[in-house]
Amino acid sequence: MAKVHEQVLTERHLALFGAILQCFARYELTIEQSIAYILRTDPSSIAILMRHLDFRGKRLALLDLLRLRAVPADQWERIFAHLAVPSCHVNLRDHITHSTWMTSPEPKSIQPSWILRWNPRIEPTLQTTADESNYTLEALNEVATNLANSQEQFDAFLAETGLI
Repeated sequence: MAKVHEQVLTERHLALFGAILQCFARYELTIEQSIAYILRTDPSSIAILMRHLDFRGKRLALLDLLRLRAVPADQWERIFAHLAVPSCHVNLRDHITHSTWMTSPEPKSIQPSWILRWNPRIEPTLQTTADESNYTLEALNEVATNLANSQEQFDAFLAETGLI
């Protein structure tokens, strides 16, 4: 039997994975705190109510609540824009939490190990190219940095507008 999982993750990969997951956790906490503030309730109650929602669900809950509470359209749009940054990286977050990893056909890249796992007796009819599921250390570092910066800006904007 062939070796199922090739060890390709370095300490640096794991550190960047952790940084990315922490950014998502901070976003989710900020969203919960904002919802609690808007509803004038205890943040712990909101955390309990939202514990089964992932980032997408919490994001939608906040945006829907802001519409219900008639937050000015420009504020709603700015919050939507702030939350677009992590939304672009939800698939990566899902790969980190649910996949094992292998070397990618792209140079110096890794990818979730379930991608293109063909049976050796089956010849794929389509040629595949690099996609958003290949990650270099530089790309992972850029994602982690962008998420951290964006999350700080999101917190600052909510504080500035009195929504947290």
